[in-house]
Amino acid sequence: MTDPGALISLKGISDKRASLFAKLGVERVFDLFFLYPRLYEDWSETVSGADLLDGEVQVFQAMVARTPSVSRYGKRSTVRTELLADQVTVRAIWFNQPWLADALAAGETYLFRGLILRKGTRLEINSPQFYRVGSELPPLLPIYPLTAGLKQTVVREAVKAAMAEQALLPLECLPKSIRLKRHLAERTFALAAIHFPADRHALMLARDRLKYEELFLAKLALSYMTKRRLEAAVPPPLDTGGEKRRQVHAWLSALPFGLTRTQKRSVDELLDGLDGRVPMHRLLQGDVGSGKTVVAAAAVLYAKLAGGQSAFLAPTAVLAAQHYRTLNALFAKTGMNTALLTGHMPAKERRKVLAGLADGSVDCVVGTHAILEPTVTFSNLAFAVTDEQHRFGVLQRQRLLKTADDVRPHLLVMSATPIPRTLALIVYGDLDVSVISEMPPGRAEIKTYPARSADRPRIETIMAETMARGEQIYVVCPLIDQSELIDLKAASQVQALLQARFPDRTVALLHGSQRPSEKDRTMLAFAAGDVDILVSTTVIEVGIDHPNATMMVVENAERFGLAQLHQLRGRVGRGDRPGLCILISDTQDQDAKRRLLTLCKNRDGFALAEADLLQRGPGDFFGTRQHGLPEFRLVNLYEEKDLIDQVSADVADILKDDPELLSAENRRLLPAIGERFGDHFMHLVL
Repeated sequence: MTDPGALISLKGISDKRASLFAKLGVERVFDLFFLYPRLYEDWSETVSGADLLDGEVQVFQAMVARTPSVSRYGKRSTVRTELLADQVTVRAIWFNQPWLADALAAGETYLFRGLILRKGTRLEINSPQFYRVGSELPPLLPIYPLTAGLKQTVVREAVKAAMAEQALLPLECLPKSIRLKRHLAERTFALAAIHFPADRHALMLARDRLKYEELFLAKLALSYMTKRRLEAAVPPPLDTGGEKRRQVHAWLSALPFGLTRTQKRSVDELLDGLDGRVPMHRLLQGDVGSGKTVVAAAAVLYAKLAGGQSAFLAPTAVLAAQHYRTLNALFAKTGMNTALLTGHMPAKERRKVLAGLADGSVDCVVGTHAILEPTVTFSNLAFAVTDEQHRFGVLQRQRLLKTADDVRPHLLVMSATPIPRTLALIVYGDLDVSVISEMPPGRAEIKTYPARSADRPRIETIMAETMARGEQIYVVCPLIDQSELIDLKAASQVQALLQARFPDRTVALLHGSQRPSEKDRTMLAFAAGDVDILVSTTVIEVGIDHPNATMMVVENAERFGLAQLHQLRGRVGRGDRPGLCILISDTQDQDAKRRLLTLCKNRDGFALAEADLLQRGPGDFFGTRQHGLPEFRLVNLYEEKDLIDQVSADVADILKDDPELLSAENRRLLPAIGERFGDHFMHLVL
C-alpha cells in the first residue's frame, strides 16, 4: 500500500519523476507545499494590437494568421508564423522548438506573452509563451525552480494535486495571538496564495506570513535548544583563576608576534567563557589570515592549566595535520601533549592516542570526524573547537558535546566566512559571537584582477613566470563535469589543457567526488612541492595554509559568490611573498560584473559578505545548505532587520510564558519544527 504522504501517491508522479523532484529537495508531498515559485508571470493585463510597444514584455490576444513553418539547419531549427492582433500583424519566431509548429493551429486564437521588438515597420516577438483562449490560466502564473527533465506544467500539476489532498495540507503552526499581533494570514491561505495567487495583494499577504514563519521556526528551534542546554548541562570541572590567566598572557607575550586589539578581546571572551557556570557556546569569526588559531590556542592552554582536555576538529585530514603542526609549534615550551587523530592512522598509533585521551595524558587532540566516534573517550574533555563552522553545523557540534549525561564541554566554532550580525542572529542563534575585525601587520598583499578568456595567453605567461620562481599555482573551477545546462570549464578538462600547455610541469586534479585518502595524497603532494599547478573545485576553500602558493586563477568567476571568492583568494599570499588572484569571466551580466569588480577593489571580508548577502541572498551565501537548518527560501536576512527584531521578541515572549511549549496555543510548534528541521534534529533538541 502506497504511503499517502509519498510523492508517488499523487496522480502523474512516477518513480522517475519523484527522483527528479528529489533533486529540488522535494521528497514527500509535504515538501511540495514549500517549493515556492521563484517568480510569477502576469497574464492578467492584456493589451490591444495598437498598444503593443517596442521593448516591452506584454500579453495580447491574437489569431494565428498562417500555418507555422519549420526551417532546419542541422540540429538547429526555427519555427515562424504570423499573428493577427486586432488587425496588427506580429511576426512570431521560436528557436530550436520544432514541435511548436504542431501546437499552433492556423485560424485559432491564443494569448501570447513575450518581449515585443520593432524591426523596421514590423513588430516581432521571439519565443513567446502562449495558451489557447479559454484555457484555465491564473492571473499570476507561478514559475518554479526546475532540474533537467522536469517541466513547469508537471510541477504546477503536482502542486495542484497536493493542494487538493485536504488530509495532507500542513496544519497551522503559529499561535493565534502571534497571527493577530503581527496581522498574519492563516497557513492554508498563505500556501494556496503563494502558489496560485488571485492577485498581487493576496501574494503579498502570503509572502508576509511565510517569511515570518521561516524566521520564527528557525529562531524558536535554536532558542529552545539553547534554553534546554543551559538548563540541563553543567561545564566540566576546571580549576581556573587569576594565576592561570596570567600564565596564558605570559605565553602570549612571549610569542614572536603581537596580537591585534580584537584578538586580545576575543581571548578574554574565551577565558571568561571557560570560567563560566554554564557551558560556553561561542562563534569566533574573522577574515582569512586574521589569526583565529592563536586565539583558540590560548583557550586550549587555559583549559590544560585548569586540568581539562581539548579537542580540535577540522573537516579534512590535511587541515587537521596543518593545525596539529601549528599548535605543536605554538605550545613548544608549555608542556602541552598534543596528539593527532584521523581515520587513516596506523592501528598502533591510534590505540596510543585513544589511551592517552582516556587516561588524561593527552592534553589536546587534533583530528577529523574520527574524534566523534563512540570509541573515543576522554578523561575530562573541557573545551572543543570546530574549524570552519559551515562544514560541521548544528548536528555535528551537538554530537560532539554529548560526552556525558549532564556535563558538556565548552565549545568554540571558528569561521573565516564573515557573517553579518543580522544573519548570525538567526543562523547562529545558539552561539555567542566574537569577532576579529583587524588583520595582523605584515601580511603580504593579494592583488586581484578581472580577466576574460581572450587574456589567457597573457595569464599563461604569468603562470610560467610564477613557476620559474619556484612558486605554485591554484586553478579553481566551479564544476567537475560538464553541465547539461551551462557551458562551464570543468576541472578535468582544464587539467588536461594545462598539462598540454606545460608538459614539463606537474598538474594535479582535486575535486569533491574523490575519496578522502585521494584528496589527502594530492594536497600532501602539493604541500611537498611535487605539484606545480593544482586544478581544483572549491574543496581548497577551507583553511589550507601553503605559503609557497602565490597565484590563483578562477575560471567562470561569476559563478561564485563574493564571500566564497574572498575565501578562495585567501589561499595565496600566505607567506612573505605577495599573492595574485585572476578572475576569468566572460559574463555579460552587469550585476555579476559589478560583483567581481567589488572584489577586485575591496579586501574587507565583512563588507564583501554584506554585499554578497544583499545581492545573492542567504541560500547562495554559504554555497551549501546548513546541516540541520532549513534553507531560507523567502527571506533575505540582510534586508529584514525589523522582521528579525519582531521574531526575536515574539520567541522570547513565548518561551518566557510557556518554556516547554505545552499550552494549547503552542502545542503545534515543536511538531512544526520537526517537520521543517527533521526528526534527527528534534532528537538533539529534546
